[in-house]
Amino acid sequence: MKAVGQISDEDRALFRAEITDTTPIDPVNIRVSDRPNPSAIRRVSHPGRPRQLYYEPEIATLSSEDLVQFAREGIQRKTLRRLRRGQVEIDAQIDLHHLKLIQAGELLLEFLETCQAGRLRCALVVHGKGKRSNKPPAMKNAMQQWLPTLPQVLAYCSAQPRDGGSGALYLLIKSPRNQRN
Repeated sequence: MKAVGQISDEDRALFRAEITDTTPIDPVNIRVSDRPNPSAIRRVSHPGRPRQLYYEPEIATLSSEDLVQFAREGIQRKTLRRLRRGQVEIDAQIDLHHLKLIQAGELLLEFLETCQAGRLRCALVVHGKGKRSNKPPAMKNAMQQWLPTLPQVLAYCSAQPRDGGSGALYLLIKSPRNQRN
């Protein structure tokens, strides 16, 4: 019987094979808060899931100051209210504004997988308000299109002004044990 925390050579080789084509997240774009068990954070790969999210600009309807909210069926109103008020502790955050949509989508997918694997419950995603463009804010509208399609996301809403306001979102992340794909 192996001691807890020891990894077999076979598992080590499998892990190395799985991460050969990955690129690390720039530490400037991600912050994970102190957690009781940081060793639980690991990267997870889902071979059947596409590594790219799609954005349809023709259905972009949000302006830079619009507030958004989404919750899957079964999320309690009290939980959503606490999330909206910024009363759920932020376990991790990522800043996606000033990135191209393709880069932001890839980083978002990896970020959510990492958060879920680390059993992080709430994340802050900064997407920016898109005020430097005469068009609707692409990143903000992309988030509105992408997030409801991702099984890791139980709910999200616009952040409080102290955390970025309409240029950021609080995300409630699904526990990995409840994940079904």
